[in-house]
Amino acid sequence: MCRVSSTVNNSNSRAMAKNGEQALKKFHIVRNEEGVQVSVSDYEGSKPLELRTDLVNHSPTGFEYGYGGSGQAQLALAMLAEVLGDEEGKKYYQYYKSYIVANWTSRDFEISEDEIKSWLKAKFPEDFKK
Repeated sequence: MCRVSSTVNNSNSRAMAKNGEQALKKFHIVRNEEGVQVSVSDYEGSKPLELRTDLVNHSPTGFEYGYGGSGQAQLALAMLAEVLGDEEGKKYYQYYKSYIVANWTSRDFEISEDEIKSWLKAKFPEDFKK
């Protein structure tokens, strides 16, 4: 589900945006001595992923992955809210946490909006027919 990479490449997203197509987002997730750092990029550039404790406050101290705790829930929520919007993100994030985020083990990787949506379409085909 995730591609392991140490860089985030925005060139494809920039090319799509220039052609009028929707630019896909990519999430770059790194575990280092400061904890788990997550950035989201698209054709406009890269920025830190917001915790989104305004939606649900599972972990005000930050993101985590690799098991099923509160930091993992916050990461899943923030990612799905970024990709699907707030309400749809809140509807599916606990599933995404349990099936995907809890199983990540790499220290430095990225996952695309396309990969997230593909998983959701496979897991919830009636909800994601498009």
